[in-house]
Amino acid sequence: KTQLFRRNMNYSMLRDIFRNPRAHTGHGYYRREQIQGSGRSSPGICLPNFNSRLRVGDRVHVRGYTNGTIESNVLLNGPYRGRLLIRYDDGQSYHTKPEELVEATSALDDRECQGLETEVKKQIQQLDAEIAKMQADRDGLAQILSEINNEREMERQRQAALEAARIAEQKRRAEAEAEAERAKRRRIEKERKETERSDRGKYIDFNLHESDYVQQNFGKTVTSMATGGTATVMLYEDGDWMYTAGLPKLLHNKLKGRAKHHPSPVYVAVGSEDRYYIKFSNGKSEWVGCDDLTEELNSSSSSKVKSVAFGEEWDSYFVVYTDGGYAYQSVPSELVKLIKKRIKADLSCVSLGPDGEYYVGAEDGRAWWGGMHADNLSIAGKVKDRIK
Repeated sequence: KTQLFRRNMNYSMLRDIFRNPRAHTGHGYYRREQIQGSGRSSPGICLPNFNSRLRVGDRVHVRGYTNGTIESNVLLNGPYRGRLLIRYDDGQSYHTKPEELVEATSALDDRECQGLETEVKKQIQQLDAEIAKMQADRDGLAQILSEINNEREMERQRQAALEAARIAEQKRRAEAEAEAERAKRRRIEKERKETERSDRGKYIDFNLHESDYVQQNFGKTVTSMATGGTATVMLYEDGDWMYTAGLPKLLHNKLKGRAKHHPSPVYVAVGSEDRYYIKFSNGKSEWVGCDDLTEELNSSSSSKVKSVAFGEEWDSYFVVYTDGGYAYQSVPSELVKLIKKRIKADLSCVSLGPDGEYYVGAEDGRAWWGGMHADNLSIAGKVKDRIK
């Protein structure tokens, strides 16, 4: 390391020293044969012999380094005395001792070549062995990584299958619960309809105009039935309706020209002198009657009206509300006495006939009727226990 601290050196020589440490010989230290006498008082530098066959421009090999071209004769003066300037094949120029040079054509003799070849082959074999070992190690690591990825993918697929199964089971349960709920609603609706059918009655006995046609169209799905004069009208659970000839003109037009997508009728009553009352599924209602009836109906919500009956006179009517209350005018005196005797407001319906007839039904199932001819009373007496 002390070579780096020699005196009288410049940067050009420093570069040569880094490239070839032997370039320092003769400037900081000497070969034994270069020293004459003993001690250091007189170095006695001798110029080395130089192969006279080599000339400027010849190709040479610098031992231990590379090939180059001679660019100068042996320098006799200056810091590079006894050296030649050699331009290496890498383009750099260095001052080199002649004894370090050999002809490029004979740079390496056969023994050197054989030794170098053997060493190179040995190194290649070692490298091949190391490469093979590294490749084997890499293959092993790659196999482990592949197994890890496969396990991860299998676990992902397993989790995905579990999640899909969970979602499917959740969907199945939801559908089962929804179906159970729909079945429950259908059952409740069926029970409700059966209760309503039982309450309003499933069977009738009548003597009407066009009785065969009425009998043919009557059934348990009839929700409302009204007669007046020669006309009969029936409403059904599905929103449909049926009527015979003789309906009040306005009511006939209302039903005949009514589109199926319009609110369907849910209750109807018919009287003489073209009077009628009809209520629709949207809660609205229409009627034709006396002014007192109009005033009464306008003063209350149509949704609270349970039944309307028309008597023998234009201003005769009886309205029953859903809370059991009622309103009437110009009805038979016997009916008025019966109503006044009752303390409870529990009426379910009242019907009036064209000649003083009446029928009264209560929420508890009890019923009263009167004003009928003897023949009709006899018929009613036979079925009174079945009348609702």
